[in-house]
Amino acid sequence: MQTATAVATIIIAVIVAWISLQQWKVNREKFRLELYSRRFEIYTAVLNYLRAVNSSAGIESARPSDDTFLKAYSEAVFLFPDESGLVPLLTQFDQRADEILAYFDLRRDGGLAGIDGRTNKVYADAYKQNHEWMDDFVLKLQETVAPYLNFHGYKEQNNRYQFWW
Repeated sequence: MQTATAVATIIIAVIVAWISLQQWKVNREKFRLELYSRRFEIYTAVLNYLRAVNSSAGIESARPSDDTFLKAYSEAVFLFPDESGLVPLLTQFDQRADEILAYFDLRRDGGLAGIDGRTNKVYADAYKQNHEWMDDFVLKLQETVAPYLNFHGYKEQNNRYQFWW
């Protein structure tokens, strides 16, 4: 009787350990998916703000709101490691977007009309440089976030009940 109890206890312990292992695996995958979702939200928020900045040329309304971008920037500090280089890239993007929007504001409000031709050319050249940088930015952004968003190296387990022995 004592042997049967001991064997039953061992079997129950093994089953509990196996269930714990399965829960750990599920929770690990849920964490990876949540991290992916949060990082992808940052990526899309930056692209949406880029689209808003580029489409504000010639629009008679005010600047696009950067609230969503600023939230994404703040989250990027915590969700991407320093070695990713994303935060400095977003800092550059924010500065250049502000310069582009300032140029649009001047142009829309007639501020460029009263400026001499040489200064006007300086503004136009700065706008052109910033706009060209923005064209390259999308590729830089994709390269920077790709290692943190892709599942290409992820192998799906064919056997759901894969044991460690």
